Amino acid sequence: MVQLSLFDSSNDSINMENSLISIPNGEYIYLPNFFTKSESDKYFQVLKDNILWKQESMNMYGKQVMFPRLTAWYGDNDKPYSFSGITLKPHSWSKELLEIKNKIEPISNTHFNSVLLNQYRNGNDSISWHTDAEKELGL
Repeated sequence: MVQLSLFDSSNDSINMENSLISIPNGEYIYLPNFFTKSESDKYFQVLKDNILWKQESMNMYGKQVMFPRLTAWYGDNDKPYSFSGITLKPHSWSKELLEIKNKIEPISNTHFNSVLLNQYRNGNDSISWHTDAEKELGL
């Protein structure tokens, strides 16, 4: 798979048809200039510093194992999320998450009621290839 640039300046317009990328069991829309580099830098720093990050754990082979990343669940109050034997209750939307949500929804023609954020702190944090097929996600 080709590594795409997040900040390719050669494509300044949003072209949904040419941005749809098919992958096994799904598809996604890649819009490299959806946010400017300065907007992206601002959101990255604010979210990194202000999100209520937590390192969750799960039971694996009879032992408690820490997830190799930090997570946070934000969204509407009535939308908990369960996976790997844990249930996350959502934090209220932050100002910055609402800004991002409000910009994405009209383009995607979708209403989002929650978001799972993951912070990979260094080269040691990771997660193996998987699908998020929990019933809360409508799958």
